[in-house]
Amino acid sequence: MSYDIYDLGLNAWLSKSELVPPYQDKSVSGLALASLGGGLSASLIEDGEVLNLATVAKKSFSDTTAGKIEGLDTDGVYKWLIGNATSSVDWAVTTAATLTVTGAIVSDSGVLGGWNILSGYIYNLQSGTPIAAPNDGVVLASGNEAIIIYEDTAKRIELGYLASGIYGLKGYDTGGSNVMFELSDTQMIIAGWTISQTTLANGTNIILDASNKAISINSATYGAEGVQIQYNAGDPRAYIGDGANQFVQFDGTNLSWKGTNTELTAAGAFTASSATITGSITATGGAIGGFTIGSDYITDLADSFGLSSNVTAGNDVRFWAGATFANRASAPFIVYENGYFVAEYGSLNAGLTLGNGSTKSGTITMSLADTYGDVYVAGGTFNATTWTATNGFILGIDDSDSNKEKFFIGGASSSLDWNVTALNTLTVIGTINATAGYLGASTAAIVESTGLNLGTTGHVRGGQTAYNSGTGFFLGYESGAYKLSLGDSTDGANKMTYDGAGNLTIIGKIYASQGVVNNGKVFTGAMNDGLLESTTVGSALTRDLFVTKLSSTSSPSKYSHLYSDDLIIEDWNSDFEVTWNIKITSGAANCFAFWGLKPKDADPQAPSLGDSAGFYLSSVDNKLYTWNGDGASNTSTDVSASVTLTNANVFRMVYLGGTSIKYYINDVLVATHTTNLPNSDTPTFAVYGSKTAAGDNLDICLANSYTILVL
Repeated sequence: MSYDIYDLGLNAWLSKSELVPPYQDKSVSGLALASLGGGLSASLIEDGEVLNLATVAKKSFSDTTAGKIEGLDTDGVYKWLIGNATSSVDWAVTTAATLTVTGAIVSDSGVLGGWNILSGYIYNLQSGTPIAAPNDGVVLASGNEAIIIYEDTAKRIELGYLASGIYGLKGYDTGGSNVMFELSDTQMIIAGWTISQTTLANGTNIILDASNKAISINSATYGAEGVQIQYNAGDPRAYIGDGANQFVQFDGTNLSWKGTNTELTAAGAFTASSATITGSITATGGAIGGFTIGSDYITDLADSFGLSSNVTAGNDVRFWAGATFANRASAPFIVYENGYFVAEYGSLNAGLTLGNGSTKSGTITMSLADTYGDVYVAGGTFNATTWTATNGFILGIDDSDSNKEKFFIGGASSSLDWNVTALNTLTVIGTINATAGYLGASTAAIVESTGLNLGTTGHVRGGQTAYNSGTGFFLGYESGAYKLSLGDSTDGANKMTYDGAGNLTIIGKIYASQGVVNNGKVFTGAMNDGLLESTTVGSALTRDLFVTKLSSTSSPSKYSHLYSDDLIIEDWNSDFEVTWNIKITSGAANCFAFWGLKPKDADPQAPSLGDSAGFYLSSVDNKLYTWNGDGASNTSTDVSASVTLTNANVFRMVYLGGTSIKYYINDVLVATHTTNLPNSDTPTFAVYGSKTAAGDNLDICLANSYTILVL
């Protein structure tokens, strides 16, 4: 008998010592190695040059002979196979890197993929077994073929075997005893409902019929006791009732009902023993409560009063009394659709209230028909012929006196009347004794026990229409402050204003050449005020009672200068105010002008030399600037847009003790400077004008109302 290398079951990569251990002789199962077939010799085996497989009966991994084979396949992959053609287990043979079982697996114990195996069951439970206290899990039974699901220890779902010969699906409640639904040949139920292909029903108690698109309760017969809602082949209808005397139904066309106290037939006849109706009632005939119903009115049976809903383009009668419907427009009592009413006579024994006191106010209007007599309201002892009273009043329209409106209240010695004593005049006879109240609005002129108080909307005026507007005077409250203006608001030379912000401005003459105001010094200009004059050839300085005119000819470098070494302010640390009223009456091109305060004896053509402040007309750009300097640097603001130099303008400069200079034009603040303020030298009054190049003459008109006020 001979063997080939597959019968040895050895690995060709074994060493000689591994193949034939030294303590064994060189034989296999008692056979000499030299007798191996296939040219195998003992020396080859000993050299480890041959065997790569270990086999029993199988010669390759595709061999279906019962046996086994293990080792490296011809593709160099380690594999193993045991079994025959119908039942086997292999690694990497059937599928790469996969253990494959072919044929049946028989086991009545153990674990498979986390599932426990018990004779007749495969299960996965949190505790217990399928036959002993199963709890929370799933059981697959083989005897009575079913899948059973447990929640806690209660059986909740059975799928498969339900009873002898019955298979299907059954669900239980939380306790595991009451059936919630079942789908089987025996019954198709869910929560007591029977299921068919088209219906879901609980006997005849309630049926949902999908095929006929119907719902019924108690009976599926339409009109029988119960409820029927039916699509009815496209003609929907519904019935709720006892099938006889108590019901509500819609038959597809009409709504009808019947009850103990009310009934509506399909024909539309309505019957009720008692009814409260909150919606709309429409009737164009018949009677209600003894009233006759017409198409657009209701009248009493005698047709002497009623309500009308008739609509025309006019103001229609809505209620009338004392006439028929046909003659309602001339009835003695009428109420129109806009609320207006007409009454020929009547009495108000309980009084009359006009308005509702919150959202509506009422009026009484007297309308007189000419030549038909007076119309009036009167009380007490009155005389309608003379429109007077001894102790009473009369108010109305006098038909005999060209329909004049008249009013009289009081008596012979004390009365108030309009159009009675004098035409278009309110006449008071007697004493007016007022300690409270107001004239005009409640915030205008308020009457007090000690006099008259002008409130936040009050004023006293004559000529002027508002503060500083027009010719005359104004004293009162305007734009958040009490103000005063006197004179002609357009006159730049003569007026006085107090702006409510602490500024009292007087433009024009004050007949006092000097004095004290608020503990300060005052100087005002006049024709002979002692100002010094300085001019060049071709320039002139003329003075009259009101105006001083400085003129420079068209030739360049010609100037006129008005100044005073006597009008001196002690120093720049004082608080003072200077005012000029100036108008430039001809050419401003190539002109230089300055009016302000400059150091004593300083060159007027160079106000930047030394400490100066004032208004400066530039010969470079012909613009007007507010200007001040401390001898080293200066600050200026272009105020050209605030002034028309050919008009008379009031220029005012307020210097506040080394902290700021405020510049005003026509009482309007145009600039405030806080830098480069003059701080040395003695400031003196000056007005200067000159030509810097050929061109128009320069004429500066200075009103002699200039002022210096030391605060």
